[in-house]
Amino acid sequence: MKRVQPKLRQSPEPPLTPEADRELRNGISEYAIELANESARVSKRNKTDVISAVHVTRARRNLLTAQPSGISKHSGLIGGAFLGAALSNMSTVVTPNPEPLVNLLTFGFALVGTFLVAVHICRD
Repeated sequence: MKRVQPKLRQSPEPPLTPEADRELRNGISEYAIELANESARVSKRNKTDVISAVHVTRARRNLLTAQPSGISKHSGLIGGAFLGAALSNMSTVVTPNPEPLVNLLTFGFALVGTFLVAVHICRD
């Protein structure tokens, strides 16, 4: 933080409003706290008692890489379940006298499942 202070005193182009300056300083403080916490987590994962420069570097990399959201994580699971349900009903669709509701549900499960799996793949 001490090395950042002189650089923050220099006026950027265009200059910051007082509110923007305050928000920038708050953001830097929040990032520093997140970086310290993530560094501690990395250190614990490596089963060490102290946080080294390598841990901080890894923590920075962890914070900078986008983590998938909860929706993205679960969309693949739900989509796979829907596709599985649709595939299990395919045998009833190809029978000589299929019921229209079964066909509609099977098609709906297949469509929604494919969409959710595609969302999961695109986000990864």
